[in-house]
Amino acid sequence: MYGKNFIIDFETLGTDIVNGFPVVDCSYMTFDADRFTSDNPYTYEELLDSMQKIKFDVEDYCTRFGYKPSKSTLQWWSTQPPEARKQLKPLPSDLTVEEFADKLVGYLQNNKPNFWWSRGNTFDPLVIYRIFDDINRTDEFAKLCKFWALRDIRTYIDAKFDFNPKINNGFVVDEWKDKFVKHDSRHDVTVDILRLQLIIRTNNED
Repeated sequence: MYGKNFIIDFETLGTDIVNGFPVVDCSYMTFDADRFTSDNPYTYEELLDSMQKIKFDVEDYCTRFGYKPSKSTLQWWSTQPPEARKQLKPLPSDLTVEEFADKLVGYLQNNKPNFWWSRGNTFDPLVIYRIFDDINRTDEFAKLCKFWALRDIRTYIDAKFDFNPKINNGFVVDEWKDKFVKHDSRHDVTVDILRLQLIIRTNNED
């Protein structure tokens, strides 16, 4: 891992990756992996402040592309704390799929990552491929984030601990506990970057 890396996370209203579902929001950013072992490592606050977050116009998404929320996922959201549920509230600033694609493509063109990451490559990458396919712009994303440059954070962490079942790849250390908001994509991306940083810094010290 070196140089600029891109990371992305979606919150959705479904999990059926074959038939599709509406997307609630997406958080993403690039990070400089060379900083992980430097005298200036990332902090929680810096990552959170630097995060890009786009909230989708869910009604427009469903109407134009025919996706429907999953009943079980809606039920799951109803059990989440208020901080998480507020993400479902429509806002005037919500963007269409095309507006999301425009912003993401512009961001990637300006940052040009070497690798890109998600927490499990059977979900978020497939969501973004579907989004760009729906608007007939697949090639735009494929040129900026190569399929061979995709990496999986869960597998990386598991491999570092020899796939020990006692080690949770979604661990949260004491330093983050009072800051972390579950199921908020901004926070999910933030802590995944910090997990990578913590492991790499620790290995570098050994």
